[in-house]
Amino acid sequence: MLGIFLFALVLYAWRTENLHGAWILDDRGTVVVNPVVRGEVSWAEVWARDFWGHDALTSASSHKSWRPLCTATYRLNFWLGDGQPYWWVCRSNTVTMAY
Repeated sequence: MLGIFLFALVLYAWRTENLHGAWILDDRGTVVVNPVVRGEVSWAEVWARDFWGHDALTSASSHKSWRPLCTATYRLNFWLGDGQPYWWVCRSNTVTMAY
């Protein structure tokens, strides 16, 4: 575990400019305007709404994309990073390197 931490630290120090970006691509739909990820609705809604967070799975307007564990981790990351992409990227990259 220490090796992973040191490896991540070296990479972050080497490419730190890459960590200070903005939300990009589909981040707007999956994070920025998603009420489930942003914590604007209860945790129970993770199980009741589609991946984009706007429609109940039973709604005709939902496209039925249901990823509750992914949405739950997005919500946790959003909360831990106070909604900022910097900490989201750091955590995501560290987890990816750990695998």
